[in-house]
Amino acid sequence: MQVGISAAYEILGDAEKRANYDNLSEQTDQADYSEKRSRLNPVRCGVCRQVTAQPRYIIFWRVISVVLATTRTPVQGIFCSACAAKESLKSTAITGLIGWWGFPWGPIWTVLEGLKNLVGGVQNKEHEEALLWHNALAFADAGKVPLSYALAERLLSAKSSEIRARAAHLTTFYRSQGFKPTGTLKNNWTINPAQFLVKLLFLSVVPVALTAAIMYSDRSSSEASYGVATPPSVAYREPTSSSLDAPAIDYNAFEPATPTCDHEVASGKILSGAKRLSKEGHILQISNGSSGNAIVKVRKADTGSLLASFFIEQNGESQLSGIPDGLYRIQYAIGTQLAENCKSFTETSTVNEFPNPEALITTSEETFEGTLVKRKRLSYTLYAIPGGDVTPTSISPAEFEDGN
Repeated sequence: MQVGISAAYEILGDAEKRANYDNLSEQTDQADYSEKRSRLNPVRCGVCRQVTAQPRYIIFWRVISVVLATTRTPVQGIFCSACAAKESLKSTAITGLIGWWGFPWGPIWTVLEGLKNLVGGVQNKEHEEALLWHNALAFADAGKVPLSYALAERLLSAKSSEIRARAAHLTTFYRSQGFKPTGTLKNNWTINPAQFLVKLLFLSVVPVALTAAIMYSDRSSSEASYGVATPPSVAYREPTSSSLDAPAIDYNAFEPATPTCDHEVASGKILSGAKRLSKEGHILQISNGSSGNAIVKVRKADTGSLLASFFIEQNGESQLSGIPDGLYRIQYAIGTQLAENCKSFTETSTVNEFPNPEALITTSEETFEGTLVKRKRLSYTLYAIPGGDVTPTSISPAEFEDGN
């Protein structure tokens, strides 16, 4: 393979052969042009030995560590794109799995050389251009004009000014002979994302595994430190002054639970005053839209004495019927759990009274069918937040419980 590279540089460096090439545009007979020098062979891959149109000279590194010994070994040569991808993967795997285990250079060289392998090895632009130019001439010798033209066209932006000039000369010659390119040469050296991720995995698997093992070990040690060992035997000891001085438990701080109603009370249940209600009378209807259960009380406005009280569960609706004529104040309390007497709450969140007394008066009207008796129906809604046309007034729990 070195013969091919030498031939490429020989054409560029030898004045006689360079002059022969300069006269290429004047040659109309390919056979006459070929006779002026020996035929060139295209570059072959140093691994698979196949002709490759786009060869590259690449150096990959393998790092191997054994405790205090770490070695770096180059794997270099001319590669086709397929063989370069395989060697890049192989060198990265060896470096990533074996390179970390040496001190102190193992981790350092593994990172440095592993990253080089990760991005496709160490390459030299001038060497690559020389190989491509050699193939451009070799394919010209073989009569493969489209391939020769494509390589020369790629070298129009070469780093070497001399190769740029020769490539421009060759493409101009082809066009002057009537050659019309139909496309560009596909680049076989693009990075494969899947292969890149696999190489990255090989390079990072050891530090990731070691980190996980250390974290697991620390966690296990931490959990073990909280274990309590049971002694084989326990000897009785007399209490010391320090133990006798320990603070005493304040049993008064533990209050017994408040007794509650021992049965379920249905919505609309009259809690007190049922006997004070008549068979026919006025009606008070309540819808409970508050945040808890409700107890509603109807009191005489002049004396404050309780006429009756009834229970309404949250989101329920009920009514108190048979209210006799009179002037009444309507109160309500919001709570959750009924107390032991089943007539009040253990705790109340709201205690209110509607602001204006209600006058309930029975009236009559004579019609052609007889006397029509008229009685009132009051309707209220309890809201979780202030709302509606009537704004209640807050009262004290003692005022609400007065007279039961």
